[in-house]
Amino acid sequence: MTSSMHKIRVLLASIAFAALPIFAHAATFSISLDKQAFPIGQEFTADIKMDTEGVGVNAAQGTISFSPNVLSISKTDTSNSVFNFWLQAPTFSNDAGKITFLGGSSNGFTGSSLEVFRVVFKVKGVGSSTITFTDGAITASDGSGTNVMRATKGVNITSAATGEITTIAPQPTQITRPPVVAAKLPAAPIISVSLYPDQQKWYNLSSDFTAQWPLPNDVSEVATLINKDPRGIPQRSEGLFDNKTFPALSDGVWYLHVQFKNNVGWGPISHYRLAIDTVPPLPFTIKEDFGTSTDNPSPILTYESGDSLSTVEYHILVDGNEIAVATSTSYRLPPQTPGTHHIRIDAQDAGGNITEGTADITITPIAPPSISTVTRDVYANEGRVGLSGTAIPNSKILLALKNNAGNILADKTVDVDAGGAWSATFDKALGSGTYMVRVIASDTRGAQSIPIDTPTISVKERPVLSLFGLSITQTELIWFLIAILVFSFSGGYLLNANLKKRRALRVLIAQRDVVNAFKTTKTDLAKAIEAFGDKKLTPEEMTTLEFLLRRAVSSIERAEKYITSNISEIDK
Repeated sequence: MTSSMHKIRVLLASIAFAALPIFAHAATFSISLDKQAFPIGQEFTADIKMDTEGVGVNAAQGTISFSPNVLSISKTDTSNSVFNFWLQAPTFSNDAGKITFLGGSSNGFTGSSLEVFRVVFKVKGVGSSTITFTDGAITASDGSGTNVMRATKGVNITSAATGEITTIAPQPTQITRPPVVAAKLPAAPIISVSLYPDQQKWYNLSSDFTAQWPLPNDVSEVATLINKDPRGIPQRSEGLFDNKTFPALSDGVWYLHVQFKNNVGWGPISHYRLAIDTVPPLPFTIKEDFGTSTDNPSPILTYESGDSLSTVEYHILVDGNEIAVATSTSYRLPPQTPGTHHIRIDAQDAGGNITEGTADITITPIAPPSISTVTRDVYANEGRVGLSGTAIPNSKILLALKNNAGNILADKTVDVDAGGAWSATFDKALGSGTYMVRVIASDTRGAQSIPIDTPTISVKERPVLSLFGLSITQTELIWFLIAILVFSFSGGYLLNANLKKRRALRVLIAQRDVVNAFKTTKTDLAKAIEAFGDKKLTPEEMTTLEFLLRRAVSSIERAEKYITSNISEIDK
């Protein structure tokens, strides 16, 4: 396949964003100008940029509109673009006020101010015009064509007849106050820049920025200058102010110079370093001396990028995981498992811009080991899982004991002897269940075989007794005893409930008999009292009284008998 055909295929894959849902939002289109007010007839340059917000991208497309009554396009320039091929180079129509483009790259890029292309405009009419995106998409270098565009940022420009625009750059807000009389020159200004807070760092963002400084009471004038001279000297006073906004800087190392003046004179100058690098490192390819397939688990990769301004370091990723950071242009991978691995190398400059290089390599496996014996039945909490087999002589065997859920409980490495034999034992005590051992062969280079698994290993409890030819384990015995206890408890409970019922019935009968006996006694005694009262009794009356008393005694005796008999029956 030719290089041009490969590029076209890569770009066509990336263009698939038009038919895919948006899974992530990260990147932004923007338009950058050095100023926003121009006289008629003047040309100015607009930079079309992308901020990928940490996501690698490799293609973009969009439509930009402008007012054809105010502006016209002189030319477009893609010489500094991060894209190295175009399915539609920036094409414009001055009649319609529109620019369209569709570009891509075989490498992915990450950066905050990546240049897509430049447009040279010419002011042809008086008024205002918005230069803005009306359509756009930015494609992640994820192999799936994901559209990661989050937003677009346009600009507004104004134009006037020649001579009517006297101040192009914004001027600082002036402070009016009487200065305090000083006895010596003012101190050097203490400068801070929120967009570029560290003077020792490189930054990959080019944008308007504001510098500020505390203003001592004796200062009456301030002078500023930005250039590439580290010892530059401001040439004139700009009034009295404690902050100033400056236009976006081009790439390179710049210096902001600020100086104070008081009644004694101009004091020392402060020089603030501003290092800008918005261009990613050069595109590159990852090369392997073996092609795309090897049985060497630690192949050497070679690659080389570069950056015109700052240093480059290489972040090596295997299957999405960063494994090393290097400054050299070659790297030996640590031993890789058999299979195909996706290699990505991020060439990152000091500003944080990244150029991606990718490759897929296939590691072929060595001959797998064989398993000849394995302990199939193991007793719980005793261990002793043993296995043996054959493999490449003088190699190593990597073993992992796993439970039914696939979790590794123990692992070990054993040597294969000169005859190709190996054996291993796991002494780890195991609970009841099913297990297996995964076995991998590894040679002296670290190359591995495909993994093989033992048959299922069943772990169960050791029997505590044998009954009628059946082996009964401790757990089974415990459950049997529990069942007996439960049965006994249930039977006792039912028996006790029946006894309680019978006892309650006997109590009821005893209560009835006692009530009847005493009722009869009371009746007989009442009759005797009523019949005889206090009068003197005749022999016949004495006989009657004796009869009644005898019957009362008999009733009491019966009551005693009933009570004694029924109470003795209650506890039976």
